[in-house]
Amino acid sequence: MVSGPAEKLRSHLAKNFRHSGFSDYSRAKILHEGANGFFPKPFEMTDLKETIRKSLLEKKDLWGLPFNIQNPKSIKLRVSSFGDIATSQHIRIGRGGFHLKLTENVPHENDIVLFEIHIDDKNPIELIAGHGRVMWTQIFSGHDAVSVGLEIINLDHRCVEAITNLIDHINPLSYIPGEV
Repeated sequence: MVSGPAEKLRSHLAKNFRHSGFSDYSRAKILHEGANGFFPKPFEMTDLKETIRKSLLEKKDLWGLPFNIQNPKSIKLRVSSFGDIATSQHIRIGRGGFHLKLTENVPHENDIVLFEIHIDDKNPIELIAGHGRVMWTQIFSGHDAVSVGLEIINLDHRCVEAITNLIDHINPLSYIPGEV
C-alpha cells in the first residue's frame, strides 16, 4: 500500500507500457507481468497517447469521466455484501476492473458493456454501475462458466469513492488470472 506523498507520486508516475510485433505475446500475460498497457504492432499513435494520458489520472478522476455509448451489452450480477466483490468466486475486483465468471450473455473481447452489480445488504452502497471493456475471455474445460476480464471505463458517481477505497484497502492484483 502506498504510504507517503513521495511513494504516491512515484507509483503515480512509474508506468510500464509494452509493444510487440510478435503474436506469441498475449495482452493477458503482459498485463499480468505488470504492464500498464500493451500495444500490438501496428498501433495507432492516438491510442498510445490516450492510454498514457489516462494512466496518469487517479482512478477516482478517470472513472468519474463521462462516457456515452449507444446500446452497450449489459451484465447484471448480484452479491450478498460489498465485501463479496473482493472474495467471491463469481466476481473479483482488481486494480482496474473485475474478473467475472458468467454463464449467460457472455460478451466478446473488446466489447463495451454496461455493468450493474446489485448489493443485497446495501452497505456502503447498493449498486456498482458503470461501463467496462472486455479485455479477455477464457473458457476452462470442465467449467460451465466463462471467465471475463472487464476493465472499468467509468463508474456511476455514487460508487466511485467506495470502489477506489476498497481497491486502496485490499491492494488487489493488477491483472486477475483466469482462475480465482
